[in-house]
Amino acid sequence: MMKRGRFIVIDGIDGSGKGTQVELLKRALGKHTVFTHEPGGTPKAEKIRKILLERKKETPAPLADFLLFLN
Repeated sequence: MMKRGRFIVIDGIDGSGKGTQVELLKRALGKHTVFTHEPGGTPKAEKIRKILLERKKETPAPLADFLLFLN
């Protein structure tokens, strides 16, 4: 029987050290690990991620953010 895995979430503001903590976890766990980021994982989600990361100087309307995630 396969063991259940663990789902670990690291959240924080930009520059808070999330990436550093992920790297430390990778080394500490020393097992097969899968790391993700959201949005991401599909071509459409990667485009949304790119839009969100590139427009840091702008403050879009909340509706604009909502519409990005509609199918």
